[in-house]
Amino acid sequence: AVLPLHTTASGKVLMAHWQPIELDRFLRRRVLSARTARTTVHADRLRDELALVRERGYAIDDEEHEPGLRCVAALVRARNGSPYAALSVSDRISDLDRGRLFELGPTLVGAARELSENARLTI
Repeated sequence: AVLPLHTTASGKVLMAHWQPIELDRFLRRRVLSARTARTTVHADRLRDELALVRERGYAIDDEEHEPGLRCVAALVRARNGSPYAALSVSDRISDLDRGRLFELGPTLVGAARELSENARLTI
């Protein structure tokens, strides 16, 4: 299934590394529909969140895609440095509290960096 990028941590971590023109084009052509009451549906707010994702290196989904679920994701890069994939951890909110999301983020960034460097991923 294809999931709306703006509602998932994996989607947001990939979007955060798009070229500005790519993000502009995406936002002009799409309505950011809400999957839950927590989904970001305003383009300016999403841009701010993506800037934060670039700064800290990981994205979170705190019940934005599905009520009761949380996720954290980090970017995996291809050999040439281009965005390739996302490495993520998801769980029920009862088992993954908000604080744990922010603890897991840097760990995932390190694991994604190691995967990027050692897997020889090509585009």
